[in-house]
Amino acid sequence: MTQYIFDLYATLIDIHTDETQKHLWKRMASWYACFGAVYAPEQLHQSYLRMVQEETERIHEPWPEIDLRKVFLRLWKEAPASCTPAYACTDDAFVNAAGSMFRILSRKKMHVYPGTIETLQKLKAAGHGIWLLSNAQSVFTVPELVQTGLYDLFDGISISSDAGIRKPQKEFLGELLQKYALRKEECIMVGNDWTTDIAIAQSCNIPSIYLNTAKESSKALKEHLKQYPKGTVRVIDSITQLTEKEGICRNG
Repeated sequence: MTQYIFDLYATLIDIHTDETQKHLWKRMASWYACFGAVYAPEQLHQSYLRMVQEETERIHEPWPEIDLRKVFLRLWKEAPASCTPAYACTDDAFVNAAGSMFRILSRKKMHVYPGTIETLQKLKAAGHGIWLLSNAQSVFTVPELVQTGLYDLFDGISISSDAGIRKPQKEFLGELLQKYALRKEECIMVGNDWTTDIAIAQSCNIPSIYLNTAKESSKALKEHLKQYPKGTVRVIDSITQLTEKEGICRNG
């Protein structure tokens, strides 16, 4: 049976976030003040950006990925001023709540692409493996997987913020293969990004399927495909084609 390794955002979930919105930082500053950490909105924004950069510089990898929970905790602990907190909270509870609040305020839309859940269910019913390999933050992604009904469909989940590296670094995919004892010859990577999803599959000698959620033109797709050995990358326009086209196989 085939082991399908899926990307998440813009592959299974259609999402749009905006972390530059002024109202986000105004509301987050008010939220932090409830826990005794006092910031002006722009001060909080700039502190966030600085700490993200500092945490990134501590990871000496070609494609580093930080865990934003560390940043949310530092913002609380290293606030420039303090006040009497309205709520007492453990560190773990705080960072999870901070992450949820941040994501809700920055998220403009989120929904599963049509046919996604039904397709994954059909693949599982046919005996295929369903895996997730996502460049994402666990503090955001795990709740969103639960909210969208996707969480329980996966046989295993790997998120870059937990690994400290991200696609296209081949070790990220390698860790998933090793952890779950997956055989390369049985695997297919499915994603929407040539530079991350398709690139990491190529680096690990695994065939891939490009899901054209961006609606690239036929001409653009042909130009991309020229860069890869024939038969190693397929293109589909909808995830439902994974079950509609029985001819998709590991050998292209």
